[in-house]
Amino acid sequence: MPRKSTRAAQGSGTIRQRKDGSWEGRATLGRDPLTGRQIQQSVYAPTQGEVLRKLRELSKQVDDGLYVAPDRMTVENWLRTWFEVYFRPAHRASTASIYDANIAAYLMPTLGHIRLQKLRVEQIQAFVNLQNVDKAPATVRKMIEVLKAALKQAVTNGLLLRNPGDGVILPKVEQKEIEFLSETEQAALLAVLPETDNARALRFILYTGLRVSELSGLRWADVEDEYFTVRQAIVRTKAYDAEEGEGKTRLTVDTPKSKASTRQIPIVPRMREILQQQRTLYLSRKIAAGSIWHNGDYVFCSEVGTPKDAANLRRTLRDNLAKAGLKHRGVHALRHTFATNAIRAGVDVKTLGELIGHTKAAFTIQTYVHTDMNAKKRAMEAISKL
Repeated sequence: MPRKSTRAAQGSGTIRQRKDGSWEGRATLGRDPLTGRQIQQSVYAPTQGEVLRKLRELSKQVDDGLYVAPDRMTVENWLRTWFEVYFRPAHRASTASIYDANIAAYLMPTLGHIRLQKLRVEQIQAFVNLQNVDKAPATVRKMIEVLKAALKQAVTNGLLLRNPGDGVILPKVEQKEIEFLSETEQAALLAVLPETDNARALRFILYTGLRVSELSGLRWADVEDEYFTVRQAIVRTKAYDAEEGEGKTRLTVDTPKSKASTRQIPIVPRMREILQQQRTLYLSRKIAAGSIWHNGDYVFCSEVGTPKDAANLRRTLRDNLAKAGLKHRGVHALRHTFATNAIRAGVDVKTLGELIGHTKAAFTIQTYVHTDMNAKKRAMEAISKL
């Protein structure tokens, strides 16, 4: 087959078909400041269209100041490029913030200085062994998950022949015991919770099983007479476009965690009472705030109408657990408690999964269904009567 050659669109390079039928694209990326010679890089793919796509990506990296010559590229260079070009545009803001934090806190300080093409399995394994000394196995696995994803893209782009992360032995993750409140602990906490909007928000989570992000995102437009619908979440994410003097993080409207998380939850009397109290507070705050009011329509909001920040709920729960003489738990423990209460009340796992936004019953059982010593005792007594 005769070889074909063509110039890529917008002067981004040239494309030719090789003898083996594959395609090569060559881009000119400027001139070497020392020698004055043109800097060129080739990309390869089975099809002409794929090569053209790679050339466009290469051109964008140059325009964005992210391009580094493959033989000079460090792990840090590539992680930055991979995150900005491939990962962040395709993922939720909350997910991107988690990956970004892992890259900045762990991967760059330890592995970032190594030349990408010189990175070896044993170096990554040494990193894993070091982190495993004082980090939870799940945390270490999350670090390597980020690194392996970036290296996989490097292989796809022809920067590496293989992914050195594939040969790493990761620490085993033991099933973590989920925190929840026993029946006695729930009564003790509810007895000391004050009549404030933060405390009502905590009660609402306990009565509905909502995630904190879902509670913060709940709007009055989502509330009907007999049920409310979970349609969005509010998460704190890194402010990538923040200007000088602005905060490094911000509250961001996001989609629910999964497709199953978009769900309708019936309103029972104790929930209706909380919603009525919140409606009264909402209207009074809106009048008091006047022109500085934010029209977010949030059920649980600040004094100026912005969504409720999870940090405020964590603080309220911490203080009242201490007041009740109970050990510290995170707000998510209230969601676990809701699920445990549902099982105690005889709710089937499928219905529970729909209420808390899960797609698989097995995951619901494994993650959220727990028994305390009283439940075990009742089970043993029932068995003994047989």
